[in-house]
Amino acid sequence: GKKEKAQSTYRQAERHSYRLTESEKYSLEALLLRFVENDPESALKTCERWTELHPYDLEGWRQKGEIHESQLEYDLALRSYRRALELSPEDKSLQGNVGSLLLSAGRVQEAVDHFSSLARKRPEDGGVQLLLGVARWRSGETGPAEKKIREAIRADPQGVGSPSGGGPLVLAMLHEATGRFGEALKGLQEAVRSGDSRRGDRYTLWRHHRLRGEVEKSISLYDSMRTAGAKRPRFHR
Repeated sequence: GKKEKAQSTYRQAERHSYRLTESEKYSLEALLLRFVENDPESALKTCERWTELHPYDLEGWRQKGEIHESQLEYDLALRSYRRALELSPEDKSLQGNVGSLLLSAGRVQEAVDHFSSLARKRPEDGGVQLLLGVARWRSGETGPAEKKIREAIRADPQGVGSPSGGGPLVLAMLHEATGRFGEALKGLQEAVRSGDSRRGDRYTLWRHHRLRGEVEKSISLYDSMRTAGAKRPRFHR
């Protein structure tokens, strides 16, 4: 959110653009248009030129997909990410992007199939197991979803299973969604107790208290988050 500093930094980079490769020049131009000029349509045109002239440049397709995704154009974003995935089939980040976009686009069963395939290939990957759990939750399979989330936490206790890894928080939110409020509250409190005071976990706990009608706890927690400088999710603003 520090636009002036971003402009200054990008402008400094722009002065040295003669040192950059052609691919890096396209990347810098797209980033400037998207984040500094707030002109995603022009940034997208830059990426379209980029991918047309350099169809084997992975980064061009990745940035194009990111812009489409930010504009909620999920099907177009999927095309770009899948093209990037063709160029780099083992890229774990791109594999996750494709599955997450399928969920965003409401193509839940495709997302379940996608993450199931990845989970068979990488059973030790807690991140994939967690995403599969989320996909099963979205498909209404709360039992299998909880099983997968717990498997993800066991597979990667220092990563996915840590307070900052997301697994315990997702599990607590699943408990909340299925009416197990005591278990949900315990999980949310543990995530907040173990995590960074500025992280968004506190907003999930704040929301839990608010929805349960525990107004004073909700207000107290909200005030403490503001004091700690916690970054608020966009929809809270």
